[in-house]
Amino acid sequence: MYELYLLIGEEKINKALKSLLSKHRFPYQPATTLDLVSALKATSRNDKHNGIDKIFNE
Repeated sequence: MYELYLLIGEEKINKALKSLLSKHRFPYQPATTLDLVSALKATSRNDKHNGIDKIFNE
C-alpha cells in the first residue's frame, strides 16, 4: 500500500476506494481485485497505470 501511496497519493486511493465501495455495496456483486485495479486506474493519470499493474500483478 505504501508503494501505491507514493505512486498516486492518498487522495486518489481514497477516491478509488469510495467509488469501488459504492459500486459493489450490498446487494450488488462483491468487488474483486480486478475491480480495485480498475478503480485505481480510473482515478489516476494514464502514465501511472503501468505502475499500478506492477504493484498488483507482481
